[in-house]
Amino acid sequence: MIENASSMDRPVSGPGRLTRARLVALAAVALLLLLGAIAFPTIRRWSRADRAVDATTLSIGTVTRGDLRRDVSVQGRVVAALHPTLVAPAAGSVSLRTNAGAVVKKGDVLAIIDSPELRSALQQAGAQLLSLQADAERQKIVSRQADARLRQQADLARTRLGAAKRALIRAETLHKEGLLNRGDFEKAQDDVHVAELELEQATREVGLSQETGGFDVRTRTLQANRQQTATAELQKRFEDLTIRAPFDGMIASLNVNDRDSVTANQAILNIVNLSSLELELTIPEEYASDTRIGTPVTIAYGPRRSRGTSRRSRPRSWRTRSRRARCRTAAGPPA
Repeated sequence: MIENASSMDRPVSGPGRLTRARLVALAAVALLLLLGAIAFPTIRRWSRADRAVDATTLSIGTVTRGDLRRDVSVQGRVVAALHPTLVAPAAGSVSLRTNAGAVVKKGDVLAIIDSPELRSALQQAGAQLLSLQADAERQKIVSRQADARLRQQADLARTRLGAAKRALIRAETLHKEGLLNRGDFEKAQDDVHVAELELEQATREVGLSQETGGFDVRTRTLQANRQQTATAELQKRFEDLTIRAPFDGMIASLNVNDRDSVTANQAILNIVNLSSLELELTIPEEYASDTRIGTPVTIAYGPRRSRGTSRRSRPRSWRTRSRRARCRTAAGPPA
């Protein structure tokens, strides 16, 4: 007879516990997943790459924000940087003192304009100036004379006042002694009062005369100064009738003949200075908005290249749809 079954019982592990083998398997799976996640981008790029290139053969640069450069090739013509046109300052007859192609120095006389109207206006202005200056000097003398007369009257009034005061003192003494009646004593007092009023009035007239005389003198002086300014302006215009060279250069062309009659602001001659040159460029209309003063320009003349900048620009006819720009080079093209 079997009393119990304890001799046949065996311990059995529960299905919910992790064994060492399971832990090792789970760690291996987690490591594989981590390695796969890290290598996935590289594997993906490698799978999508069409061609593999050695990194040592590549040049890597940093991209920065900058300006886009546009080049346009145009043709131009060389002109002198200084090429003014000298004009007649007034109407008259011109007398030339040079010829086309002549080399001149700064200050040389190139032409003389004979203007009778301007000469007559200058003479009249000079005569009027002398008259106004004489009038101003005369007014100074008149003012001094009037001031002297009024000062003399003030001195006389001061003398009369002193005499009246002395007479009053004598009258007061006689009146106290009973030798002078009251009427004569009061008359002496009135004489002193009248003398004081006359002196006060004379002194006031001296001040007013000085103010009036100074105002009149200033008015005459201002008129003379105004006429002197007008005369100086006419004198300058008369001197400008002698046309002189503004700089060293060469006479490019003559626009009039000798002894011709000219009007005011009529062109007389052209003078150029070849020490500095400029280029006149015709730029297409589509590039006009990109052209500014100071735009860099590269000028090619044979094997030589020079740097320059744009100085000014002006539009030409709307029909041509182009724009003319002038640029100055750092070194002009060879002669």
